[in-house]
Amino acid sequence: SAFWGGIAGWRYLYQKAQSLDMELGHWFAPHFSPRSPIFQQHPEYQMIDVMGLPAGGGYGFQTLAVADWNTNVFQVVLDDLRRWKEEGGLDYLWVDSCSNLGLLQTNYADKMRTNFDAFARLLAAIQDIGICALTFECISPFGVGRFGVADPRSDHLAQDKSVAGQNDFSWWLGEEDMAIDCTLLVRPRRREIKELLQAQFRAMANRAALSYDDLYDDDYSLPDWWVRNNEMYHKVLPHMQKRQLLPGSAGVLWQDGCVEILWLFKEYTLANHELYSIKQLTKNGWEEVTNGRENLAPWQVYLLQK
Repeated sequence: SAFWGGIAGWRYLYQKAQSLDMELGHWFAPHFSPRSPIFQQHPEYQMIDVMGLPAGGGYGFQTLAVADWNTNVFQVVLDDLRRWKEEGGLDYLWVDSCSNLGLLQTNYADKMRTNFDAFARLLAAIQDIGICALTFECISPFGVGRFGVADPRSDHLAQDKSVAGQNDFSWWLGEEDMAIDCTLLVRPRRREIKELLQAQFRAMANRAALSYDDLYDDDYSLPDWWVRNNEMYHKVLPHMQKRQLLPGSAGVLWQDGCVEILWLFKEYTLANHELYSIKQLTKNGWEEVTNGRENLAPWQVYLLQK
């Protein structure tokens, strides 16, 4: 948009980001404004729903319209992203509404054609032109999920039917193993710090990120316990290659072929403990465990090596 300085304005922003050793990406979605030039010029690019109107995916066709990626809108958008990448710089895309609008809509005006295959091919083509990092506002078959969840506290209030399943933070608590490789963004309500700390610990144990967007200040300083969790996570991440859930939801075991990493949520009895060198991750780094080697304490990270 010329209002924001056009591609030259974006290039300036991109170069500033690079100078700070940052990557710069943008929001992307399988839908556009119904008043967008592309739909004004080519109404045949729109998905048509069962009522014969442009598909709005529950938002209303006057708010947004889903593109039919089986049409030439595929090439038009791909060419535009290629130009954006080459002239302005573009490192990644965050793909909004991937499943509910990108994959599940049906074009009733053309043999009830779906978008699944075409949108999947578009995502592959986007990576082919060098925009390699993609994240998704859903649990996606194509890449890393990164989405917001609400905290309606259905344990205190009547269940809000508009927020259920994936979008309810309560649904994830104690089941963070489902969030493997996902990022969850939440503004928690009436929760103790201990509960939030442990939920984040459990998420990291499953190679996931749990971000509380009301717990950092204006300059993005994090609470000490959050910093501590981050330090532990980055220390052991290189070893987190092959995952195994421990019996009784006691924790998570990761292996990389050389060492094993234990994230524990409960006291854990380690069989054949005498065969291992056992180290506990503390604020001072790895420290050898010499006492109580058989019964390991919860909410700690351990390194095991035979």
